[in-house]
Amino acid sequence: MTRFRVAILFDSHTPLNGGSFSLISSILKGFQDISLPQEYEILLVSVGPKSHSLADLHFKPYNKFFRKFIKILVGISTKIECKLQTHSKLARFLKKFEVDLVFFLGVPAEITFVPYILTVWDLQHRTHPWFPEVGSHKAWKGRENYYRNVLSRAIAVIVGTPQGKKEVSSFYGVYEDNIYIIPHVIGESENVTSSDRSGPYIYPAQFWAHKNHLAIVKAVEILRDKFGLIVKVDFIGSDKGNLKFIQQVIRESNLENQITILGFVSEEKKIELYRSSRGLIYSSFSGPENLPPLEAYDAGIPVIYSDFPGAREQLGDFPFYFNPTDFTSLARIIEDVEKMEFKILRERLISQRDFLINKRPGNYADTFIDMIQAIRPQVECWNSRDFQNFD
Repeated sequence: MTRFRVAILFDSHTPLNGGSFSLISSILKGFQDISLPQEYEILLVSVGPKSHSLADLHFKPYNKFFRKFIKILVGISTKIECKLQTHSKLARFLKKFEVDLVFFLGVPAEITFVPYILTVWDLQHRTHPWFPEVGSHKAWKGRENYYRNVLSRAIAVIVGTPQGKKEVSSFYGVYEDNIYIIPHVIGESENVTSSDRSGPYIYPAQFWAHKNHLAIVKAVEILRDKFGLIVKVDFIGSDKGNLKFIQQVIRESNLENQITILGFVSEEKKIELYRSSRGLIYSSFSGPENLPPLEAYDAGIPVIYSDFPGAREQLGDFPFYFNPTDFTSLARIIEDVEKMEFKILRERLISQRDFLINKRPGNYADTFIDMIQAIRPQVECWNSRDFQNFD
């Protein structure tokens, strides 16, 4: 019996890529750990200059110069674009390994003769187009052209929340039945809920403007100047253009002794910081899904979280929510958490960790296979491994 072969193409990320590295690693682990139905085969394919230790196969795409050259040719000739659908480097790779369906996980989707699935992490260039990281003409047009091209032709689009589904459908007109909700997942660690929360609050987020580090700086300043409360926070993450501005605000507020910028830290160090922290403060303006609150749930610490669309769909009622545009709102929430005795928080912290029972790597893989079983009958209506009859 010929097995239905699904190739999962993933970027050979490094930890410097932030949350995407952790999330993709967890998803891949789920596929490695589950018992697949006999009629399916999953191929994990790393994409990039170097192979990944989890990969079954490795695909090295065109170099940057050649990709730009192809983009120019495609813009000139529709015939060339059509030819690439069956003869591009990726198309030939998929044909060689007789792939029936391809899932682009954290790598840009490419339209080939093989039906494909892709994940949409966020559409922030639509929801928050004024932020510089998505609002520059180059960044905005690049994202918009990409999603407009690939979303409407995907056999399935994966999002993490109902809000994410709503955005994909309303912004790009994708048929709702083709959008599947598979939430973010996290690998399980040992139960670390304890009374030792002596470390600073933490905010693990790269220094993008939309991550709104400013709100935390201003809230800490308000706590000191108006409430007489000294709170410490560690910022964890690489600079993406906004670090100097945040450093300047910290200096102007005389908060160098309360807010520490740790930059990039290893995964082991990050886990250590979670376990000793007083709590997670996550002030981003958008999601609709983020990984750090799940990590905080798993570490057994309180979560103070922006109340943006989709946040409650992902996290339920466990976080202490605040308005990310209201610095005083955040300050008061931090004050409330500070005044709570741990024994009052303990039940909440245990419940939020129990909330993760359906957000483990195996859950993602199982839901993914359920989705494949639903769309497989459409793929098997023709020989997708031999597209030349339809060219």
